[in-house]
Order: sequence, then structure tokens, then C-alpha cells
Amino acid sequence: QRLAMLSARVEAARQLVYHSAWLDAQGRDCVKEVSMVKALCGELVDSALFYSIAFYGLWDTALLERVMLTQYLFKSGWEIIMTPVTYRVVGFLKRSEQVDYFDRGTNFTPFSLKA
Repeated sequence: QRLAMLSARVEAARQLVYHSAWLDAQGRDCVKEVSMVKALCGELVDSALFYSIAFYGLWDTALLERVMLTQYLFKSGWEIIMTPVTYRVVGFLKRSEQVDYFDRGTNFTPFSLKA
């Protein structure tokens, strides 16, 4: 049952990634969706890796799974609650500083090898 819940969360994140990519391909605003993908996927990986590495063998598996799930839900919930506040603060700072940069056309991949 726990594995099924984790699998469902991974699939939901995958669908959100596809939806965000579709919105971007249509030229529509997808900042909110991309922020959710980043937060939810990042929290999932962080919780799973940290607790597995730090406590595997020290705690029984059931406790470890409960702690990972609880921590993921708390961190994701906090992200969801604070996202509107973050957007308001960022919007205020952009308006007050009269600065708004977009990195369109910038290639941030570390894997491009141009000699």
C-alpha cells in the first residue's frame, strides 16, 4: 500500500511535468506549474534520499517510511502555503526595483560541449 502511494505521487509529478511542458509549448504562462513541479519533486527526492541514507538500519522500515511520508507532506504543505506569499514578495521587489529579468534563450546545461 505504501509503495502504491509513492508510485501514485511519482505519477502525479510526472503528469504535472507533462502539463507544464505542454503549457510552455503552447506559449502560455506556466510559472505556477513549474514552481509546483520543482517543489514537489525536489521534496520527494530530498525526503526519500535523506531519511534512507541517514536512518536505514537504525529504524525499522515501517517507521522509516512513516517519517519519510510525514516529512514529505509537511515540507510540501509548507511550500504550497508559502508560494502565494513568495510570489507577492517577489512581485513587490520587482515593482519597487523596476527590474524584471527573464533568461530566455540562455542555455544553462552543463553538458553542452562547445570547443
